[in-house]
Amino acid sequence: MCISAASRFTAECGCIGYSMKSSYIMIYSTLNATEAYIVKFLFENNGIEAIVDNDKINFFFGIVSAKDAMIEVWVPGNKYKEAAKLLLEKSAIDLSKYEQIGCPRCGEKNCGLFDYCWKCLANLKSGEAYKLDQTILKEGNKKSEKRPLSLYILIILIALLIAGYIAFFYFKPF
Repeated sequence: MCISAASRFTAECGCIGYSMKSSYIMIYSTLNATEAYIVKFLFENNGIEAIVDNDKINFFFGIVSAKDAMIEVWVPGNKYKEAAKLLLEKSAIDLSKYEQIGCPRCGEKNCGLFDYCWKCLANLKSGEAYKLDQTILKEGNKKSEKRPLSLYILIILIALLIAGYIAFFYFKPF
């Protein structure tokens, strides 16, 4: 596969130059890097060059705003309509062939693909309420009650280090 100058530039510095952006159009943005690269590979596998931009700054999400951390997928301006059509075709899920089932317990509409109501967790076929297995909860509580001895030793060592620090800097003999 031939790597264009734009792809090499993006790979080296993680951003698209201003002149490159003027001939490309952003078609997709997300906070998920994997999702952005899947879209890029979708385009490339169908003969449309695509560039991922902003993938380096996404690691700073939470420090910078979500808008600034968005990973962008860019395509050439002359291929934009073809790419948009391809993206729409491949990302659309046709739920029209699945009937909407009303929950017998709460009446909420659910897709026919599911066995349990998303709202009340009742079985969509029988209407029976979801029963949580109490043995799993009891076993989980037993595991969380036992703490390893190494944790207590670590806490004691940290407390001794803090006490030593305080004693050294606040009670100097000289």
